[in-house]
Amino acid sequence: MNKYSLKSIESILDKNNISFDVLTEVGVDGNMYSLASIKSPIEFGIYYLMGSATSVAQQLSHSVIFVDSELINVEKSNIIIQVEDPKLTHYLISQEEETVFEPSVHPTAIISPDSEIGEGVYIGPYCIIDKARIGDGVRLLGLVHIYDDSIIGSHTTIESNSSIGVRGMAWTYDKEGRRVLQAQLGGVRVGENCYLGSDISIVRGSINEDTQIGDYTVMAHGSKIGHGAILGAYTHLANNVSVAGNAVIGERCFLGSGSVISSNIRMGLGCVLGAGAVLTKNFDGNYLTLAGVPAKIISHNNLKGKMKGVPSTFKRNNDE
Repeated sequence: MNKYSLKSIESILDKNNISFDVLTEVGVDGNMYSLASIKSPIEFGIYYLMGSATSVAQQLSHSVIFVDSELINVEKSNIIIQVEDPKLTHYLISQEEETVFEPSVHPTAIISPDSEIGEGVYIGPYCIIDKARIGDGVRLLGLVHIYDDSIIGSHTTIESNSSIGVRGMAWTYDKEGRRVLQAQLGGVRVGENCYLGSDISIVRGSINEDTQIGDYTVMAHGSKIGHGAILGAYTHLANNVSVAGNAVIGERCFLGSGSVISSNIRMGLGCVLGAGAVLTKNFDGNYLTLAGVPAKIISHNNLKGKMKGVPSTFKRNNDE
């Protein structure tokens, strides 16, 4: 992990156009600081605190602390920097720690001559690219299989052991009771700036439909997406989420760990589905919080307040 001087921290804030005010500046000569979590405090850490969390602040020493209001009764060895959004500031600094993957194709990768590969792409060990289109700046981190008629939008990252465009299992019986599989002839469209974790499977559309993943969507590890499902932009899937075929999820939804959405189900924009919940009917309203088996509405307006374990809902200018 990198270490940062106060001057380098201020340079990162300037680079990200973050206005700041250093409220206290003590003992900074030669000190170097590391990003740290408030749940595992260290000396010479970089932290953020929201509101008047003075009891937490008193546990920290010789550290840089981003706050949104002036804290009182703070250990005097700390450097306190006031910003509009301490959490966002801390996260932006953390991006300095991201691994840089230089554009390259690992020699073990297998790439179809019929594929289209954009500029600045990283294709890691043992990846397989069939007749697919890979946008500029995409990162495939190893053991990723991109099947025929899949499109990966620019600057999207896919972690290891994930498969994009696998076939689904739609079928019917013939007169003798034998299973007849439906051909899966559609594709997958993954948007730009998405981040898909490890062990994710996205099924291609059946017949002439596409499975669609909106821009800036993130999926934690182990999630599975069925054929023809449509996920709106900025959707967040926690780990081991299952979205069945032809479900339609609105923009900026949050699907909790282990939640399940049945086939052909619709959910409005900005909704939260609780961990382990099972959505079995349509909920077309926006900014709902749903939980339980089967899922029911527990809140009609999640724009108010902050739910534990769930990122704050983004508030657009025209939302009340």
